[in-house]
Amino acid sequence: MATIDVKTGIVGNPAVNIYGHEFLYRPDTYIPLFCLQLPDWDRAVALVSKLMDVVPQINYVGWDLAHTASGWIMVEGNDNGQFIGRVPFRRGCRAQVDESLSKLR
Repeated sequence: MATIDVKTGIVGNPAVNIYGHEFLYRPDTYIPLFCLQLPDWDRAVALVSKLMDVVPQINYVGWDLAHTASGWIMVEGNDNGQFIGRVPFRRGCRAQVDESLSKLR
């Protein structure tokens, strides 16, 4: 898990697994993760915006996306997406969650 700056698509911290071990590189390919610029980030954001319009009554979806040779695709959308955002931050994020939830009311 790692944080991604939603405006830039840049990975903002070393990746962290569920045991708290940090990774600067992807273990199987050794591709650097920290400060990685995800490709075509604006298209990923546009895809999610389009997907959210499909069923506008649903306010929260955990989208799984993949970047392929043809661009970003949706793998799946989860109505009960697992919220584990605090793990890569290594601290709580209550204020950010409260702010996001207040926009849904």
